[in-house]
Amino acid sequence: MNYHPRNGIGGIKSPVAATVIMNPARHRTAVLVLISFLAVGGWAVDLNTPLGIADWIWYCIPLLLSFYLGGRCSPFLLAASFSVLNGEVANWTG
Repeated sequence: MNYHPRNGIGGIKSPVAATVIMNPARHRTAVLVLISFLAVGGWAVDLNTPLGIADWIWYCIPLLLSFYLGGRCSPFLLAASFSVLNGEVANWTG
């Protein structure tokens, strides 16, 4: 049986098949939005956790997702922004 995303399996049209497949531009935008929400959420968690609790995983997840974007600079820019945010947190808390 032949499969084509617009025609479905065996030529039967499926409304789900056309909506599930995203083009690369929409997929990249979705990943950028996900990275942004995870980064801001991780920073908010970091603001509310006391010192001595390891909360690095909240920064690791968006950083690993940034490798998926394909840009050579995106992981470094994201890591630099995390460093600046953590420096600001250190200035606020004294």
